Amino acid sequence: MNMGPFSLYSDPAENALLWGAPVFFCAFLLFVLAGRLASGENCTARLNRTNFLFFIPYALASLVFSAAAGRLDLSLLPAFAAGCFVYFSLHYIYLMAFIGLAKKSFSVNILADIRALGAGGRGAPALAALLAYENEKTAYIRAGRLSQMTELGMAVRSGPEYLLTPRGRFLNRLGNTILRIWNLRRL
Repeated sequence: MNMGPFSLYSDPAENALLWGAPVFFCAFLLFVLAGRLASGENCTARLNRTNFLFFIPYALASLVFSAAAGRLDLSLLPAFAAGCFVYFSLHYIYLMAFIGLAKKSFSVNILADIRALGAGGRGAPALAALLAYENEKTAYIRAGRLSQMTELGMAVRSGPEYLLTPRGRFLNRLGNTILRIWNLRRL
């Protein structure tokens, strides 16, 4: 049965499960844009929670649609798994990468600041002031990341210092392993 150009599966229920994922993700994205949820402190944790809250209706709608189509069986599990993969990939691979690049990329921020200096070419003193300002922004980014790490349970604050939780220690070891494998250095 051909269902048009968006038909990846021969079964309408399987197509609905797969294509429901980008539809619900687009609804999530519109909600994020309308509510400006990508701005401010701890936007990563807020976006992750909101993404999961939009995933729940996708999963429930998939269940209801499958039941209405008379196909509430395990044969739809691969299509649902593919839909889940698409939904979470759009969030974690694309959206979070773009937000991170726009908000926290040192290169993007430096380019924006150089542009703000103007086309007049204000010379070395203006560039030195710009780099000093970049150091202030770096401290701001670090403080925001520390806040996110405590929010996500990777670190806890104990007086004036931070301590790694078991999750934080695991991620630190994982990061060190990846850096060692790829022969990379930390920032």
